[in-house]
Amino acid sequence: VQALSERARADRVADGRVELAGVVLHDGSVAGVGDLIVTRRNDRQLRTGLTGAAFVKNRDRWEVLRRDADGTLAVRKVDTEHTATLPADYVAEHVELSYALTGYGAQGITVNTALAVVQPGDERSFAYVAASRGTEINMIRVVTDTLDDEPAGHHPERCARDVLGDVLANEPAVT
Repeated sequence: VQALSERARADRVADGRVELAGVVLHDGSVAGVGDLIVTRRNDRQLRTGLTGAAFVKNRDRWEVLRRDADGTLAVRKVDTEHTATLPADYVAEHVELSYALTGYGAQGITVNTALAVVQPGDERSFAYVAASRGTEINMIRVVTDTLDDEPAGHHPERCARDVLGDVLANEPAVT
C-alpha cells in the first residue's frame, strides 16, 4: 500500500497536481500541498466540522491545503468542507498517504474508481469490500503467479478465472 501510494504521488507530482516538497510521515513517505492523506488515530482534541463539534478520526481521508515549516498540515476532509489543523507531532506519528488502501482499510469509503488486487488465499468478503468502493468504475486485478516461498506455492499456469473462483469460494466460517 505504501509503495503504491508513493507511486501515485510521484505521478501527481509529475502532473503538477501535488508539490514535490512536503513533510515526512511516520512510514517515511512525504506529503505536500495537494496530497491525499489518511489519519490513523482518533484524537478528540483535534476538532473539525463546521461547528468544531467533530474530531479527527482513524481512517478519515484529507486533502492537504497548506503545510507549515514545522510540519503542521492544514487539511480539508475529502468530500466535505470540514477543515482541521494537524500538528507536526500528530502528522509525524499518525498520518499516511491515501492513494492506496488495503481492502479492509477501504471499507466504508466511496471513490469514483476502485482498482482491487486479489490473490490466491484471499477471502470472498475481502474481495467484495475491495471491489465495490467505486461509484463509476470497479476493476479487479487478479494475481495469477505466486512465488515458491509463498504458502500457495508456485502456480504460474493458473488463470485469473480459476484464482478468482477460489477467492469467491473462500468464505471462512463466521464465529
